[in-house]
Amino acid sequence: MPSGDKLKLTKRSIDAIPSPTGAERIVIHDTDVKGFSIRISRGARTFYLYRWASGRPQRFRLGTYPELAPEAARRLAEKMNGEVAQGADIAAERRKSRQPNRTDPTLGEVFDHTLENHWKPRARTWKEQQRIFDTYTPAAWKNRPVSTLSKLEVLEVHTRLGKKNGSFTANRWRGVLHRLFEVASDDFDFVGGNPVRRVKAFQEEERERFLSPEELPRLFDAIDAAEDVRIADYLRLALLTGARKTALLRMRFADADLTRAVWTIPPTDSKNGKPIHVPLVAEAVEVLRSRLFAAGGREYVFPGRHGIGHLTDPTKPLGKVFKAAGFTDVRLHDLRRTFGSWQAANGSSELLIGKSLGHRHSRSTQVYARLTLDPVRESVERATSAMTEVVKADRRRREEAKKRSGER
Repeated sequence: MPSGDKLKLTKRSIDAIPSPTGAERIVIHDTDVKGFSIRISRGARTFYLYRWASGRPQRFRLGTYPELAPEAARRLAEKMNGEVAQGADIAAERRKSRQPNRTDPTLGEVFDHTLENHWKPRARTWKEQQRIFDTYTPAAWKNRPVSTLSKLEVLEVHTRLGKKNGSFTANRWRGVLHRLFEVASDDFDFVGGNPVRRVKAFQEEERERFLSPEELPRLFDAIDAAEDVRIADYLRLALLTGARKTALLRMRFADADLTRAVWTIPPTDSKNGKPIHVPLVAEAVEVLRSRLFAAGGREYVFPGRHGIGHLTDPTKPLGKVFKAAGFTDVRLHDLRRTFGSWQAANGSSELLIGKSLGHRHSRSTQVYARLTLDPVRESVERATSAMTEVVKADRRRREEAKKRSGER
């Protein structure tokens, strides 16, 4: 059921609503009582009353289902609606009722709670969330009660980060802080509102960098000359599969069927939380066979230091290869974009390109997702063959030029 729908909130209707997957949340509004709603996430179902009160929108947490029955929650919402209509400031009264016994949680306390109870159990990106918070949040904020943080302070930090670190970084920090105030409201019963909500995110321009026919030969030459064979093979597979960085780093031999030429990315390593079946072209199978021969029984295709675990941070060695190729503005994800762009240039449809990249399917493509991988494989083979032919042609031209030079 889409978020924002209206429904008579009863035990039967609430039980019939499926829980969303991942970090998604949906809000269903009651058809009878104004502002009465239930917010549903993967781990909780919570009743709220949304009202415009004291000149601003306010959200009041009523209780969690099924501990609080829908009928009782509805009566409580009706009672609070009546109080608001009479001019009562419920938020102020709640704050007053919690004084002096209640102490607002500090931002650091809310972060620690969110990390352990929300991000680590549910988000594969929790380390990145932690890095963003630790790196960009003013140190003094971590010991301050959340009630003392104002919109103006958030706006100033967000603006400063935008100028110094770029719009993308500033918006990611804003997203982390926004989530912390939501948790403060939901789990700590903080009623002071969310100052981040009124700080507008920067507009972000979508990156469109991919490798041209003139640039590909330079990259392949740098890959062939790389000292670290792991990194060279990693880049080859990145170009031949279009897989995301983390999925490739965690690639296991057990997940690659070299006979059928299919690599199955498990749900734990895919961004959309579903298994992704990646067709392997002949060159990719050859790379994997050579890595399997040298693996010595190791689990991962790209083992970590001393063969323990998997490779975790290839940033520096990848940077050396890009530098050797003469690139100053190429990132690893640009290879994934190159993989998709070359498919498009060779006539593949958006549907096939999306499937080859493991994008989440819309309703219109769910049926196709169950069909054979053959059309996707053909699309990938056309693109990778075109890339390979460009590199071979460039090398033939250079070899012929070298021979002519020698004849003179």
